[in-house]
Amino acid sequence: MRNVLILAVLAGSASCVADVIDFDRVSPVRIVGNGTGSHTDRGFGFTPSFGSASGYIIVGNYQPENNPQHNQAMVNNGTPNLVCANHVVLKIAGVDGRAFNLARFEIGGTFNQEEVHRWSWASGVTIVGHRAGGGQDYTKWYELNDDGQIDHAMNTVVLNWTGLSSVEFVPERSLIGLGANDYEFTIDTVEVEFVVPFCDADVNFDGFVNGDDYDAFAVAFDAAVAAADFNGDGFVNGDDYDAFAIAFDVGC
Repeated sequence: MRNVLILAVLAGSASCVADVIDFDRVSPVRIVGNGTGSHTDRGFGFTPSFGSASGYIIVGNYQPENNPQHNQAMVNNGTPNLVCANHVVLKIAGVDGRAFNLARFEIGGTFNQEEVHRWSWASGVTIVGHRAGGGQDYTKWYELNDDGQIDHAMNTVVLNWTGLSSVEFVPERSLIGLGANDYEFTIDTVEVEFVVPFCDADVNFDGFVNGDDYDAFAVAFDAAVAAADFNGDGFVNGDDYDAFAIAFDVGC
């Protein structure tokens, strides 16, 4: 399969292979601070950004012990997941820029001792799906902690969003804690799939094969980047240019 930069997807013009990212393979636990990098899994990057300087994500089976606040249990305790601690806007995207679909995920709070840390949960999270190639974003609001009741389980949110360039999870501050870091939430079992193009020469995925695709491929070819490896052999050379030229002549 060739490796291309996907910029847009037309409904019904692609086939996909689904994957579920459950963070079970992360060991030891990984911590990534806001603006310091990403956790990558199965070709997807999970990047903490914006929020507060003290915001970070915890990836894996995190069970804190002997901390001053005695908050020793997590929602879904004992199961690896991704915790957005303090204040984080979480971004999910393909590490190579490919478009993808998001079918579903699980979401919940963080520390689950009612008497200790419930106030740190975000009141809710807005999920924003940015469409590859532009267009109207998808949006979904999920209410997480409206009355302070502790839900010790993770809950599934089904979206079935397609043709995405990225997804952002934007928390809103707890209505209980009202503190600078009271924006916490947890996600797990993220079901995603990269989109495989139907029309090979539609490099910019606007639904047409024209000069824009030729120009986009030429730029990638001149730079010798992975997007120009049209035949998927791991190299960028004249074979790729010839293969693209043939596909371009065929069109859609």
